[in-house]
Amino acid sequence: MELDPGSQLSVRLSATIICNAHTDDPAALIVELEQIAGGRADLLAREAGLWAGVYEDDQDRQTLAEALAALPGADRWVPVGQDRSGVRHGTPKAKTTNAGSAGTGSNGRPVSIPVTMKGALTSTTGGRCDQSALRVQQIVNLRART
Repeated sequence: MELDPGSQLSVRLSATIICNAHTDDPAALIVELEQIAGGRADLLAREAGLWAGVYEDDQDRQTLAEALAALPGADRWVPVGQDRSGVRHGTPKAKTTNAGSAGTGSNGRPVSIPVTMKGALTSTTGGRCDQSALRVQQIVNLRART
Protein backbone atom coordinates (compact mmCIF):
# COMPACT_ATOMS: atom_id res chain seq x y z
CA MET A 1 0.00 0.00 0.00
CA GLU A 2 1.29 3.43 -0.90
CA LEU A 3 -0.02 6.83 0.09
CA ASP A 4 -1.42 9.04 -2.64
CA PRO A 5 0.80 11.97 -3.78
CA GLY A 6 -1.25 14.56 -1.86
CA SER A 7 -0.89 12.63 1.40
CA GLN A 8 2.82 12.16 0.76
CA LEU A 9 3.20 15.90 0.26
CA SER A 10 1.22 16.63 3.43
CA VAL A 11 3.52 14.32 5.40
CA ARG A 12 6.59 16.02 3.96
CA LEU A 13 5.25 19.50 4.77
CA SER A 14 4.25 18.50 8.29
CA ALA A 15 7.59 16.81 8.96
CA THR A 16 9.47 19.88 7.77
CA ILE A 17 7.43 22.11 10.08
CA ILE A 18 8.00 19.77 13.02
CA CYS A 19 11.73 19.67 12.37
CA ASN A 20 11.92 23.45 12.56
CA ALA A 21 9.40 23.97 15.35
CA HIS A 22 11.70 26.02 17.56
CA THR A 23 13.01 28.46 14.98
CA ASP A 24 13.14 32.12 15.91
CA ASP A 25 13.38 33.17 12.26
CA PRO A 26 10.71 31.36 10.26
CA ALA A 27 11.35 33.21 6.97
CA ALA A 28 13.73 30.55 5.60
CA LEU A 29 11.32 27.80 6.64
CA ILE A 30 8.41 29.51 4.89
CA VAL A 31 10.48 29.68 1.68
CA GLU A 32 11.37 26.00 2.04
CA LEU A 33 7.74 25.03 2.64
CA GLU A 34 6.61 26.98 -0.42
CA GLN A 35 9.23 25.20 -2.52
CA ILE A 36 8.18 21.79 -1.19
CA ALA A 37 4.50 22.56 -1.78
CA GLY A 38 5.09 23.60 -5.37
CA GLY A 39 1.67 24.43 -6.74
CA ARG A 40 -0.22 22.90 -3.80
CA ALA A 41 -0.90 26.04 -1.78
CA ASP A 42 -4.03 24.31 -0.44
CA LEU A 43 -1.98 21.60 1.28
CA LEU A 44 0.53 24.12 2.60
CA ALA A 45 -2.32 26.22 4.01
CA ARG A 46 -3.86 23.17 5.70
CA GLU A 47 -0.65 21.91 7.30
CA ALA A 48 0.42 25.42 8.34
CA GLY A 49 -2.99 26.27 9.79
CA LEU A 50 -3.35 23.00 11.67
CA TRP A 51 0.11 23.37 13.20
CA ALA A 52 -0.45 27.03 14.05
CA GLY A 53 -3.74 26.22 15.76
CA VAL A 54 -2.26 23.47 17.88
CA TYR A 55 0.81 25.45 18.97
CA GLU A 56 -0.35 29.08 19.01
CA ASP A 57 -0.26 29.23 22.82
CA ASP A 58 3.15 27.55 23.14
CA GLN A 59 5.70 30.29 23.88
CA ASP A 60 8.56 28.22 22.44
CA ARG A 61 6.75 27.88 19.11
CA GLN A 62 4.75 31.10 19.02
CA THR A 63 6.92 32.90 16.44
CA LEU A 64 6.57 30.04 13.99
CA ALA A 65 2.87 29.58 14.74
CA GLU A 66 2.21 33.25 13.91
CA ALA A 67 4.18 33.04 10.66
CA LEU A 68 2.38 29.87 9.58
CA ALA A 69 -1.04 31.31 10.46
CA ALA A 70 -0.28 34.30 8.22
CA LEU A 71 0.12 32.13 5.11
CA PRO A 72 -2.72 32.53 2.60
CA GLY A 73 -5.59 30.18 3.45
CA ALA A 74 -4.08 28.98 6.74
CA ASP A 75 -6.59 30.97 8.79
CA ARG A 76 -9.30 28.53 7.69
CA TRP A 77 -7.41 25.64 9.34
CA VAL A 78 -6.29 27.33 12.57
CA PRO A 79 -9.60 26.61 14.39
CA VAL A 80 -9.31 22.93 13.44
CA GLY A 81 -5.82 22.87 14.94
CA GLN A 82 -7.15 24.61 18.05
CA ASP A 83 -9.77 21.88 18.42
CA ARG A 84 -7.11 19.22 18.02
CA SER A 85 -4.84 20.82 20.59
CA GLY A 86 -7.12 19.54 23.34
CA VAL A 87 -7.05 15.99 22.00
CA ARG A 88 -4.56 13.54 23.50
CA HIS A 89 -1.96 12.78 20.86
CA GLY A 90 -0.31 9.41 20.66
CA THR A 91 1.24 6.90 18.38
CA PRO A 92 -0.61 3.66 17.74
CA LYS A 93 1.25 0.61 18.94
CA ALA A 94 3.25 -0.84 16.07
CA LYS A 95 2.47 -4.30 14.81
CA THR A 96 5.69 -6.11 14.10
CA THR A 97 6.61 -9.25 12.29
CA ASN A 98 10.00 -10.77 11.61
CA ALA A 99 9.88 -9.38 8.10
CA GLY A 100 10.01 -5.61 7.95
CA SER A 101 10.91 -5.06 11.59
CA ALA A 102 12.95 -1.95 12.26
CA GLY A 103 13.79 -2.89 15.88
CA THR A 104 12.68 -0.85 18.84
CA GLY A 105 12.17 2.87 19.23
CA SER A 106 13.59 5.15 21.91
CA ASN A 107 10.63 4.25 24.13
CA GLY A 108 11.46 0.54 23.90
CA ARG A 109 8.35 -0.29 21.87
CA PRO A 110 8.63 -2.33 18.69
CA VAL A 111 8.76 -0.33 15.50
CA SER A 112 8.01 -1.66 12.06
CA ILE A 113 7.81 -0.04 8.69
CA PRO A 114 4.95 -1.84 6.93
CA VAL A 115 4.79 0.38 3.85
CA THR A 116 7.05 2.97 2.31
CA MET A 117 6.69 6.21 0.42
CA LYS A 118 8.54 6.95 -2.76
CA GLY A 119 11.03 9.79 -2.35
CA ALA A 120 13.04 10.79 0.67
CA LEU A 121 11.85 13.28 3.22
CA THR A 122 14.58 15.84 3.60
CA SER A 123 15.04 19.32 4.91
CA THR A 124 17.74 21.92 4.72
CA THR A 125 18.31 21.40 8.45
CA GLY A 126 19.71 17.91 7.78
CA GLY A 127 20.35 14.96 10.15
CA ARG A 128 17.95 15.23 13.08
CA CYS A 129 15.20 16.53 10.85
CA ASP A 130 15.61 13.64 8.46
CA GLN A 131 15.18 11.23 11.38
CA SER A 132 12.07 13.05 12.56
CA ALA A 133 10.66 13.06 9.04
CA LEU A 134 11.26 9.32 8.77
CA ARG A 135 9.41 8.77 12.05
CA VAL A 136 6.46 10.86 10.84
CA GLN A 137 6.46 8.78 7.67
CA GLN A 138 6.42 5.58 9.74
CA ILE A 139 3.47 6.80 11.83
CA VAL A 140 1.46 7.80 8.77
CA ASN A 141 2.22 4.46 7.16
CA LEU A 142 1.03 2.62 10.28
CA ARG A 143 -2.20 4.61 10.34
CA ALA A 144 -2.73 4.01 6.62
CA ARG A 145 -2.76 0.26 7.25
CA THR A 146 -5.48 0.35 9.87
